[in-house]
Amino acid sequence: MSEDINEELSIFCNRLESINNYINLIESERKLAKIPNEKMKNMKELYDTVVYIKDNANSQVIYNAIIISLYSCYENYIDNILTKYLDKLSNSNIKYTNLPKPILENHIRLTGNFLSNSNRYKNYDLMEMDVINNLYSCLNENDEYSLNNRILITHAGNLGINALVSLFAQIGINNLLEKVKETIEYKEYYKIQNDIKNERELKRILSNSDSKIIFNTLQDLVNRRNEIAHSWNEDDRLSIQTIKEVYINFFIAFGKAIKDIIINELYAVLYANGKLIELSIIYNVFNNKVVCLNNMNQKLKRFDYIYVIKSNKKAYAMKIQNLQINKKNIEECNNENIDIGIELDRNITKNDKFFCIANNI
Repeated sequence: MSEDINEELSIFCNRLESINNYINLIESERKLAKIPNEKMKNMKELYDTVVYIKDNANSQVIYNAIIISLYSCYENYIDNILTKYLDKLSNSNIKYTNLPKPILENHIRLTGNFLSNSNRYKNYDLMEMDVINNLYSCLNENDEYSLNNRILITHAGNLGINALVSLFAQIGINNLLEKVKETIEYKEYYKIQNDIKNERELKRILSNSDSKIIFNTLQDLVNRRNEIAHSWNEDDRLSIQTIKEVYINFFIAFGKAIKDIIINELYAVLYANGKLIELSIIYNVFNNKVVCLNNMNQKLKRFDYIYVIKSNKKAYAMKIQNLQINKKNIEECNNENIDIGIELDRNITKNDKFFCIANNI
């Protein structure tokens, strides 16, 4: 169920790594450019190459390419992962009318906008008849229907903080920035990046600080991208080192947090629509991470998720880190009614309730 969503994160991180490698290449060229000219006087080809590198080491083109590539990588990731989320919802045997209310409202509204002025969406590669057929399949209450996903995640302009929050709310995911701050991945990143020593101090800072300050790196990138697009030059350029150590690291953590939020929202909707099975035969919990239970005929797979409802009613989609049967590690479990140990990535107690996706989803 979550493979496609995890794949989008993998693609995003690989692209960020490509940008990082490009920066490393530039840094290597700059080191080469520092070789004294007298050491190359008998190596004309090398000499000419180094002179060229020196002349272009701080080229505006190189800087612009990095900033625009980094922004494009981010926006493409958001568009793709939200599309996968909507695909999962429509392919999970959930009735169209039971989808989150914002999806229903905005699906009709935005589809209407498209049909009344399709020229505004000419870059979307959409056919009017396909859009109409998709909407008909939804309103006709067919068992199988197709959302106009691309239209549903329409956003005007670039995805700065406010636009990003609005886009997620458009499909029923509210309080996005607060949810990002609650993810394991982002808290760990923020703790290291800001040299915070303990969890209590981290919680205090994240709770009391303005989200727009905490996520300023994102908005700053958007602003820089816009300045480059409209004026070519940027007066206050970032150093290559800052882009590597601050911006790329931020987007890796932010991308992982977004993935976790998407999966959590997916499981919440599945739970609300009775598409999860409770694993109710619980034997014990060890080390606050491992639950021993009966799989109740359900397929369980390493790196998939268990939906856990805590005693305080908070719920989390927790990743399966490991599976064991008779103290032997396994990748997946297809056996009927077998006792199994499941290691999860968050703390749990025996009083929690554990759910997995039903086999027929």
